[in-house]
Amino acid sequence: MVRTPDQNNSITLENVNGKPEIVVTTEIKVFQITAKLIDGADVWGAIEPAGVIEVTCGEDRTFEFVPDLGYRLKTLLVDGEPASISVDAYTFRNVRANHTIEVEFEQFPYYIIQFGPHETQQAQFGGWVYPELRPNAVDFIPVDSATDARFIIQAADGFQIDQVFVNDKITPLTTQTGNQSGTYVFTNVRAHHTISATFKPIMHIIEATSDLNGNITPSGMVQVAEGTNKVFHAVPKAGYELTAINVDGNFNQQATQEARYEFVNVRENHTISAQFTRIKYQISTNSGTNGTISPENPQVGHGDNQTFTITPANGYKIEQVLIDGVENQAAALNGSYTFNNVTQEHTIAATFTKLTFSITATATQNGTLNPEGTAIVEYDAHSATYVFFANDGYRIQYVFIDGVNNLQAVQNGMFRFLNVTTNHTIHVVFAPANFFITATASTGGFITPEGMVTVTGGTDKVFAFAADAGFKLVRVMINGINNENAVASGTYTFSNVIENQNIAAVFERLQYNVTLPDMEGATVVPENGFGTSVIHGGRFLFKVALDDAFNQASITVRANNVIINPDGNGIYTIKNIVTNQNITIDGVEKNCYFITARAHAGGTIAPEGTFKVTHGDSKTFEMIPHTNFKVSEVRVDGVALQNPVTEFEFTNISADALIEVYFEPSGLGIMENEQPDINVFSYSNVITIINEELVPVKQVEIIDMQGRMVWKGPANGVETKITLEVAKGMYVVRIITHNNQQQTTKININ
Repeated sequence: MVRTPDQNNSITLENVNGKPEIVVTTEIKVFQITAKLIDGADVWGAIEPAGVIEVTCGEDRTFEFVPDLGYRLKTLLVDGEPASISVDAYTFRNVRANHTIEVEFEQFPYYIIQFGPHETQQAQFGGWVYPELRPNAVDFIPVDSATDARFIIQAADGFQIDQVFVNDKITPLTTQTGNQSGTYVFTNVRAHHTISATFKPIMHIIEATSDLNGNITPSGMVQVAEGTNKVFHAVPKAGYELTAINVDGNFNQQATQEARYEFVNVRENHTISAQFTRIKYQISTNSGTNGTISPENPQVGHGDNQTFTITPANGYKIEQVLIDGVENQAAALNGSYTFNNVTQEHTIAATFTKLTFSITATATQNGTLNPEGTAIVEYDAHSATYVFFANDGYRIQYVFIDGVNNLQAVQNGMFRFLNVTTNHTIHVVFAPANFFITATASTGGFITPEGMVTVTGGTDKVFAFAADAGFKLVRVMINGINNENAVASGTYTFSNVIENQNIAAVFERLQYNVTLPDMEGATVVPENGFGTSVIHGGRFLFKVALDDAFNQASITVRANNVIINPDGNGIYTIKNIVTNQNITIDGVEKNCYFITARAHAGGTIAPEGTFKVTHGDSKTFEMIPHTNFKVSEVRVDGVALQNPVTEFEFTNISADALIEVYFEPSGLGIMENEQPDINVFSYSNVITIINEELVPVKQVEIIDMQGRMVWKGPANGVETKITLEVAKGMYVVRIITHNNQQQTTKININ
C-alpha cells in the first residue's frame, strides 16, 4: 500500500495486525524563483540571473542588479513587497518556497573615475590600483553623483608605493599601512576623476668600508634591490695584505680567504668591512760594546723608511758602520743611517773606539806659562796643572779658559782641566801693573767714566760731570775734599796716577722763587704745605683773598705774564716750574655801589637819579618842595627818618642805597586857572597815572576809539594803577579835576 505523508510528514496506520514493514522513499524538493523587470518598466538595466530560476530546497540564491551606465536601481519587489535597495544584490536564504523578485531602474547622474598604475609603469612592475568594491573592474568605473568611492593602492612584493596621483597631482593617501598598501577615498563625487600610482623597488643599504690600506669594491652606501644578490671584492694596496672581512660585524673566515663575499636574496640592510695590515720586514742591528744603535732590531713596514741613530758611549766615538756587511763611512761620520723604501730584510752593525782631546796652552810676553804647547788627554782624564807668573813690573791681566776670562786662575796663578770631555784652550795675558779710580755720582747727574776705572800706572785720567735737567753740580769730592775748580769747569784730571783714588760728583735739585704781589685790596695766600721756594718741575698752589672793600672786583691773575685760572675751589696752580715766578693781579679795584634818589609828587631831590659811588665815599642830597608843598617824609632804604629833613648825607658808603622824599600840600591850594600836570602811560593792559603835584582829581574816564566808555573811577594819591580787560588798541584817558579842568592822553593797550 502506498501512503502519502500529511503536511507534518507523518503517516498513521490503523488496525495494524502483526509487524508491518514500512518503506520510505524521498525526493529532492525544487522551488522556483522568478526574476524579471517590473511590468511596464523601461529596460535600463538587468537582473542576473533573470527568468524562472530553480532552487533546491534549503539553498541560498543571490540576484545582482546591473543598471546601465547612467542609471540606478529604483524599485525592488520581493514576493510583491518593496525591499531595501541599499546594495546591488539580493539573496534568498534557505529557500523553502517559490518566490518572485522584480526590479525597476531609473536615470541617475554619474561620473567616471579612471584608475590604474601611473602611465609610466606597467602593473607587473610594482603594484596595482583598483576600486575596493569592484576589484575586477578595468581602467574605469562609473560612480553615482554625491557618493563615495574607495580605491586600494597595493604594491607588489619587493616594491613600495612611490607617489599617488589624483587628477594628475601628487596627493597623500587617505589611509596607509606601511609603504606597501593604502587607500584613497573620493568623497561626495560630483566630477570626473583620475587616480594612479607609481611604485619603486624596496631598496636595502649595504655599507661597504675598508681601512686606508686597501679597497673594497663596490664601496660606500651600496643600494641593493630586495631579493637580489650582491658580490663584494677586497683588494689590498701594494705592501699590504688582507687580514679580515667582517660581515654584519662578524669575522668571516671563508670570505677573508677568498677576498670576496656575496650577499644572497637581500631582505635587509647589511654591513661589510675589510681590514688590511702592512707587510713588515726585520732589520737586524749589532752594536757590540761601548755604543748603541737605536732602534734595536725593528720591524719595518713595506715601503717605509727607517732611520737608525748610532750613539757611542761616553768617552768613545764611532769607528766603523757596516750596512748589509758593507762599510759606510758617511754613516760613521754622521752617526745615523736611513734605509729608504724597505722591501726586504737588512742588517746594520757598528764598532766604537776610545776618544782623545787636545789642550792648547799659549801666553803673551812678559811672563811664563808651564807647560806650554799642545797636550793630548784621554776622555774623562785630568790635564797637567798649568802654572803662570808675570815678570817684574807686570801682572797677570787675563787667563782665558776656552775664550772666557777666569778670575780665580788670575788670582791663583795656576789652572787644571778636570775630567776632560772636549778640546780646550788656555791663554794667559800679561800686562803692566794697574791702579783703580773709584768714580761715583749722586742722583741728579752723572760722571764719565763711572765705576771702578782701571788706570795704568804713571798715566793721566780725565773725568767729566754733567747735571740732569732740573739739577746742578754743587761739589766734586777728590778723595773726600771738595774741589771748587772742578765744580766750575765741569772736569777733573788725575795726573801721573801712582795709587788708587776716589772721585765723587754731588748734585742738588734746582730751586725757584715765587714772588708774591704787595698791593692794596688783594693778598696771595699759599695753600697748606706750599712755600715760595719750589723745586725744578714742581708746582705752586695759592688762593687770592680780596679785602672787604674790593670783594666785588673782577681780577686777572698772571704768573710770569701768563694768565692762570682758578679751579672750582678758587685755587690757582702754577705747574711744572722751571724758572722763577712772579705773580701779578690786575683788576683789583674798590667796590662800586649805586645810590638812587627819587622824589615823589610835590617837589624834587637834588641831585636826582642813580649815581655810582666808590666804597667809603660820601654823597649829599637836598630835598626841594614845589610851591605850596613841603617835605612830609624822607625814607632811606625804605626806612623813614625820624624827622623830615631837607638835606641828607650818605657817609662811608659800603652798599647800594635808596633815598626817597615825599611831599604834601602846604595848605595854600591850586589856582583855579592852573593847568593840571599829570603823567599818564601804559604797559601791556595796565594804565599808570602819576600825580606828583597831588592835583585834586574828580574823575578818570577811559574811552575807546568808537567813543564808548570802558572804565570810570577815581584817581587818588601820587600813583594810580588801572588794569583793563579790553581788546588791544588805542584808548583815550580823560582826567577831570575838581575845578572841572580836563586833561586827555592817548595810550596803547597791547
